[in-house]
Amino acid sequence: MARKGIVVTIQQGEKQIYTIPPLIPGILELQMMKGEVDERAKRIAKLTYEYIDLLKELEKVKDDRLPTVPFARVIAIEQDIDGGTIVQPYDRLLEYIDKTEIFALTLCHCRHAHELLGDPCSKPKDVCIAIGPSAQHIIEYGMGKAISKKEVRDTLKRAEDAGLVHVVSNTAENIAFICNCCICHCEVLKSFKRAPDYGRAARSSFVAEVSADECVGCGNCIERCPMEALSIQDELAIVANKNCIGCGLCVSACPIEAIALIPKGVAAVPYTNARQLNKAIVSSIKSANT
Repeated sequence: MARKGIVVTIQQGEKQIYTIPPLIPGILELQMMKGEVDERAKRIAKLTYEYIDLLKELEKVKDDRLPTVPFARVIAIEQDIDGGTIVQPYDRLLEYIDKTEIFALTLCHCRHAHELLGDPCSKPKDVCIAIGPSAQHIIEYGMGKAISKKEVRDTLKRAEDAGLVHVVSNTAENIAFICNCCICHCEVLKSFKRAPDYGRAARSSFVAEVSADECVGCGNCIERCPMEALSIQDELAIVANKNCIGCGLCVSACPIEAIALIPKGVAAVPYTNARQLNKAIVSSIKSANT
């Protein structure tokens, strides 16, 4: 069952624990990670998006069966954040990498599933990263390959160059994954535009700010922004804060460094660990608590 992506394993000392992950995120994503191209994989991809279509309908009516706590959050690489900004530990993506030893590179399940359904993406697929115990499970059961810290950094750079957004688990002590998401196929990013208050993911702790003295209105940032949060007015880039998710793609796109990420006035603090996050998610489902 572990090799099929139906259960996951956790090593606790000399004991190996088997546990059932959620359907999403969890079982359905694990089905796609091997990159298999056969009738079974196509069938699972079709069922996955039929299920996601149902969730979208439930979002519209704010159904009580949906959780309101985000399971993931957007995070920017520290080099995209203004140098004078005080960065909280949970906002330091590279710090998570530095303190972890096991990483696995795997396929983006979203883009692979859409490819199976005849809707391929131009963005790279081999850019999603599992970290720590989740990486160990993925390596052991052939769902991805072990990579070094340097390869992790190289992958993040390749993803950012391709205009992908870094999305991690909504936890502070450790993170289980770094997904590199596209706006055309990633349901986490698409949910921001569709229903920003739904709670599938949290925005980062930052928002983009343009220097009026330095901006030349070249428009590079507009092409890179997945949320359409920027526009050009009187040859100056303007940020719509309500649409900005603080991913930093506009920062790396600016040729004259006229954009920086600055702290938001009020930002959601991630949950300490996976246990607290899962408890909060379950508690947020109204129908399960009435």
